[in-house]
Amino acid sequence: MAPAGPFLVTKRHGHTGTAPGSHTRYDGVARVISSLDAKAAGQVYQERKPILDAAHAELARRP
Repeated sequence: MAPAGPFLVTKRHGHTGTAPGSHTRYDGVARVISSLDAKAAGQVYQERKPILDAAHAELARRP
């Protein structure tokens, strides 16, 4: 799942910013996410929420 290619920056007028081509390294991940059925993903999450909450409660740091 790691993005392909390096993350590039550019400097303009003394400011550092993202190089225009750097965003394309996330295109593969964006395609996968946008291909998901949002309603079905929400249903799966709701079905699994109790076990996710239990796992979080067990693993989370306590103050």
